[in-house]
Amino acid sequence: MNRGNPSFPGDIWPDTPATDIRQHRWQKLKMLLVRRRFREFCSGLFSDGKATIVTLAGIGNLLSGLVAFIPGLAV
Repeated sequence: MNRGNPSFPGDIWPDTPATDIRQHRWQKLKMLLVRRRFREFCSGLFSDGKATIVTLAGIGNLLSGLVAFIPGLAV
């Protein structure tokens, strides 16, 4: 084993370039899945007039609840 040389691809230390590449690939895949789910979720919120009104009312209720819960939040 060559533990002193960080450029050795079979090294078991976590700071090796091979580990960084695998971690970066996993992060890219995870973000792709998160973006897809977020897009699917948001596409239904404003799909038609009724859904838009309900969505905006829900956002208004959420903001109203936050302002009531945190008095210093109101400007």
